Amino acid sequence: MYKLLFLKQDKRHIRIHYEDIQYIEATDKYIKIVTPRKSYTGLSSLRNIEKHLPPHLFCRIHRAYIVAYEYITEFTQEIVEIGGVQIPIGRQYRNKLLDNINIINSNEPNDVRIKYSKDDLDQFMKLLRPN
Repeated sequence: MYKLLFLKQDKRHIRIHYEDIQYIEATDKYIKIVTPRKSYTGLSSLRNIEKHLPPHLFCRIHRAYIVAYEYITEFTQEIVEIGGVQIPIGRQYRNKLLDNINIINSNEPNDVRIKYSKDDLDQFMKLLRPN
């Protein structure tokens, strides 16, 4: 499997490794690929570049944005933050993002609690106090 792509800028082809891509933004007929060091702009559609990206590394979260899971620092139902940049999440893309991210709920208790019905408790009490 490929680990990089080449983006055509003017008459040059620029090599960009997947691991460097933080997010990709579409504006009109152009895409902007943002990395920690530099941004690259090229003529393409987001749909076209999405076909070439590995889905386990990238997720389309908006009609104008694809993000790299690796660079997401936090998110809410409406935005993803990458490197201090807030990127909107489109409603139709939200579930795909949530399905591919491990979320641990910090509000859950640390111990496992077993719930018993009243009938279970009554039977248990009968065992403790035989007639």
